[in-house]
Amino acid sequence: MDFLLIIFIIIVGLLIAYKPKKKKPRKYKNYSQQNDQKGYNYELQIGKYYQKQGYKVYFKGINEGLKDQGIDLIAYKDNEALLIQCKNWEYSQVKQEQLRIFLGDCTAYLE
Repeated sequence: MDFLLIIFIIIVGLLIAYKPKKKKPRKYKNYSQQNDQKGYNYELQIGKYYQKQGYKVYFKGINEGLKDQGIDLIAYKDNEALLIQCKNWEYSQVKQEQLRIFLGDCTAYLE
């Protein structure tokens, strides 16, 4: 009987001490998907804004994905065409480097 009591105490002790290994959170994949959805929604929002201003909008980033050549939206009105890159960064501002890249993308698009 004492033997069974000792085994019972050991089992209870093991159950109390047992901590299952935590699975590593799949942050990157979820963050990436969340970030993609955020970018998609933001491009739609900006595009709708320009549509309300009377522009015809081509959603280049949404339609062409990574092949958009850095231009997310093209808004047309009369003799005017706007090349738009959408940035929805919560914790930082657009830096000069990104502006230079975008200017280069616009120049390449127009050539």
